[in-house]
Amino acid sequence: MSTSPPTPSPLMERGREFREGASPPLFNTFLSLNSAGKGSGDRLQDNIMKEIARPTIDEYFLKIASVVAERATCRRHHVGAVAVRDKHILSTGYNGAPAGAKDCLELGCLRDELKIPSGTRHEICRGIHAEQNAIIQASLHGVSLEGSTIYCTHSPCVLCAKMLVNARIKRYVTFGKYADDSFLGLFKDAGIAFEVDGRPSAEVSYLD
Repeated sequence: MSTSPPTPSPLMERGREFREGASPPLFNTFLSLNSAGKGSGDRLQDNIMKEIARPTIDEYFLKIASVVAERATCRRHHVGAVAVRDKHILSTGYNGAPAGAKDCLELGCLRDELKIPSGTRHEICRGIHAEQNAIIQASLHGVSLEGSTIYCTHSPCVLCAKMLVNARIKRYVTFGKYADDSFLGLFKDAGIAFEVDGRPSAEVSYLD
């Protein structure tokens, strides 16, 4: 009686891919290195680690800001901000309605209804910006943002920039652009470094 060949384990499949020179994405790849012999498992792990590029500190926190942005309730832009000092997260914030209030996902976008262009008339909006919420969260918990770096998915509006200047941050890092460049002169006068980095990968690669 014929029998079907055993289903290859993820580790066996990964080994075959390396032998054949394939380089598939490592997104959500779960490997059980314990199922292989010590020598082959170690060699395979070394090869996999060479494929996984360890993110820089800036990439790391920008990626976290992107995850924070997933909580946003704005219908135009999902923005996430992370305040960091000495490689430690001080606070986070995303754009959305005040706590306990109905948001734009439920009520619709007031700015769209009034045809207000992005980057203008900030006072006509149900939402609080991500950077503002990061400042608010820090103040609620008695945390100073002085000397910190803000990692954000977008560049700031001028209102957020004013608040960040008074919060005495020292650096702002982003990969996206908001439709308001008037913050640039303010940051320059205040001595706040503004840096634009590449968009972090949306993939999550790690050894399980």
